[in-house]
Amino acid sequence: MMTYEEFKGKMINSIKEYLPVKYSEFDIFVVSIQKINQKLDGLRIKIPGAKTCPTIYINDFYDAYAKKNDFEWVMRGAAKIITRIESSMPQKETEVQDFMYNASSNVELFRRNVVFELVNTEMNEELLKRVPYRKFNDLSVVYRWIYDVGSNGQSGILITNELAKQYSMSETDLYENALKNTKRLFPINIESMREFTERILGAIFPSGMMSLMQEDMGPIDSMWILSNIVHTNGATALLYPEVLDEVVKLADSELLLLPSSRHEIIAVSVEALKMTGQKTEEVKRMVHEINMEHVPLGEQLSNEVYLYGNTREVTLANPFR
Repeated sequence: MMTYEEFKGKMINSIKEYLPVKYSEFDIFVVSIQKINQKLDGLRIKIPGAKTCPTIYINDFYDAYAKKNDFEWVMRGAAKIITRIESSMPQKETEVQDFMYNASSNVELFRRNVVFELVNTEMNEELLKRVPYRKFNDLSVVYRWIYDVGSNGQSGILITNELAKQYSMSETDLYENALKNTKRLFPINIESMREFTERILGAIFPSGMMSLMQEDMGPIDSMWILSNIVHTNGATALLYPEVLDEVVKLADSELLLLPSSRHEIIAVSVEALKMTGQKTEEVKRMVHEINMEHVPLGEQLSNEVYLYGNTREVTLANPFR
């Protein structure tokens, strides 16, 4: 099996062999792109007349290669994605240009589409140097400008210091607008762990088996999943005290908040946790292990756990609680 660097070199040198003939005249180059939590190698193809370049991430294709050990299969998949991206580019470029033109002449339109995300501060030190942000425990709030929300997901760009300056928006302006917009564009969803488990397992197991399994579901009645209706960047539920207050009422207890990923938070009743004899340090260790073994790097939020209760503030939980 090839190393990443060997795979990267071979992919760059051979990608045109898997693409239609017209691509043979196009320039191919690699750029280092700073994404949330990581820096990726983006393979770009410069298409004459286009204002943007189709970009795919070599890192993702190496992961696929490492699992299947089939270079030909990976390259055929990469070629299909590139051609699909190129075919949709004219429409997408027009949509973005129209939106940006309208927003440039209408600051209110820009403001109404600013949302926020939570990222890990330590993992994104380089990224935070070029964007407006505010600290939130070991996390940072960053901002994104959404120009399309559709059946295929959301499209937007991270707001940089330059873009914020262009629209004369301070970090406080961004936060105040995002606080309203994020909840409006991506309504928050609270689902009990029992509801989630029954919904997922109910699609797999027959009803009789589900009845037997439910007898063993006691602890999950004190757990809730906080996200949004699109299950993307749903960890921002942490920024809404009124949402956490609602879960506090359901739990009749303070909450221990576990960062499952950037997309969701698991809230656990502190009182129910005490009854199990588990300490916060054990829960924190479990979160760390799950992050390392099961959560992709780009989706990780934190290895910490948080507490929410009478103070109506999210704080780092005391590890010896």
